[in-house]
Amino acid sequence: MSSTIEFQKVCEFCGASFTARKSSTRYCSKRCAEHAYKQRKREEHVASTQKTLDAKASEDEEKAFVFVTLSMCETDRCFYTDSLPISGKRIDPLRAILR
Repeated sequence: MSSTIEFQKVCEFCGASFTARKSSTRYCSKRCAEHAYKQRKREEHVASTQKTLDAKASEDEEKAFVFVTLSMCETDRCFYTDSLPISGKRIDPLRAILR
C-alpha cells in the first residue's frame, strides 16, 4: 500500500534534496543506500581490526621481556628477582628461559 503523503528530506549520503513517501526513508536512491551500507560496513571492519590490533599490542607489552637481576637462594634452589615490576617473586629455574 503506497502512501500519498510526501516528505521533503535530505539524503544522508550525498546530501541531495528528495521527496520521500515514508518517514523512515534516509537515502535518495538505491545507489546511495548501497554506498552508505558499504561505507558503514567498512568503518565497522576498520574499527574491529583496530580493536584487535590494540589488544595484541597490549598483550605484547605484557609479554615484553623484562631484564632482571636474579639471585640464587641456595636453600630453596629457586631464583628471586630484584627488579620492581616482579620484585620478590619466585621463578622456577627449570621454566625460566634466558634470551
